[in-house]
Amino acid sequence: MEYHRVYIEIVVRALEGADIDVSMWCSKGIRPRSARLTLSRRRTAPVHGEAYVVLSWTEEQGWTLGHTEDATRPPTETQQLFGTVLPEPRELVAVTGRATSTRPTVGPVITLRRAGDSDGFEEQLASYWGPMPQPRPESQSEEDASDPRLNQLDTLLERLLTTYTGSACGAPLPTPEAAQRDADEIRAALADVHAYCRELRGARYAAGVQGYRSGARSARRRR
Repeated sequence: MEYHRVYIEIVVRALEGADIDVSMWCSKGIRPRSARLTLSRRRTAPVHGEAYVVLSWTEEQGWTLGHTEDATRPPTETQQLFGTVLPEPRELVAVTGRATSTRPTVGPVITLRRAGDSDGFEEQLASYWGPMPQPRPESQSEEDASDPRLNQLDTLLERLLTTYTGSACGAPLPTPEAAQRDADEIRAALADVHAYCRELRGARYAAGVQGYRSGARSARRRR
């Protein structure tokens, strides 16, 4: 599971909640797992001008801040923000707010841990996901467990593939009206799938926030 993506999503929402807009972001699940957040120029232009200010994260080096003239290139003048790879989102928000008001303090970026280390990192990262989903009962079929919106799109695409594969073997092409009808049905099914994905991401985020809050409460009690 991409536990790190949930952590990054919570960070993005925390930044935006503090009026630090993120214009684009992405994450990669290939180890070492990483993420890149480009901050909105609305916030950074007074100090950084036309440069893109980028927050980068890896599971080995944690968070760094730098800027680049080309959004497709790695940032330069990089500053490592923490001595730990997984600071709490609110701590990152505070540090980012201060860091974006000045040019980065350039310094060495050191490796804080190695991907795969048995140091409790995975458990800490997974806590942002929230309670783990329970396994489905063995009696529940895969078809019953699938969302019908996904099944509908799969059915339409399979039908389209069958139609045009048949035409390559000599079968008549569908009429323009039939082709338009197929296109409309697929477009509607895609909209349903996009809605499903938004619902899924919302549920994952809510679970992550709940897990984060539960972890924070537990940490306070331990203190």
